[in-house]
Amino acid sequence: MEHNKLKFSNLLEQYVYGITSIYIAHVDSEAQSKLIKLFNSINKELPLRAKQSKGEVSAIKQLIAAHQIKINLTLSYILRVDTLVVKAEKISPNSVKTVRLISRYLSLKNKYSDALVKIRVLQKKDIDSIKR
Repeated sequence: MEHNKLKFSNLLEQYVYGITSIYIAHVDSEAQSKLIKLFNSINKELPLRAKQSKGEVSAIKQLIAAHQIKINLTLSYILRVDTLVVKAEKISPNSVKTVRLISRYLSLKNKYSDALVKIRVLQKKDIDSIKR
């Protein structure tokens, strides 16, 4: 019975982690915080594992690689937004439309930056779990 419970806990953790890692970059900062809190609450309830199997380590390495891809994409999005800001400033620097547009771009950049931090936290957590 304990073996089945542990297996269910692992499946639950993997499921919540998978959902979190997919959607964290695409939701607002409040929802990102809720996703992280959900994952952390599930993770705290799970018993500590003495040793990870090769399959678990392989899956975690794949998640780390997926995080790195998301990090690289998010960084490219941030650079793209910076480029858009520079272009908008060149078009008509003092117009009300430009100021609003730049404000939207900067808001988007902040969301990407927040998502980047959270993805890096998840990646670090996975890296640390392999080292245990």
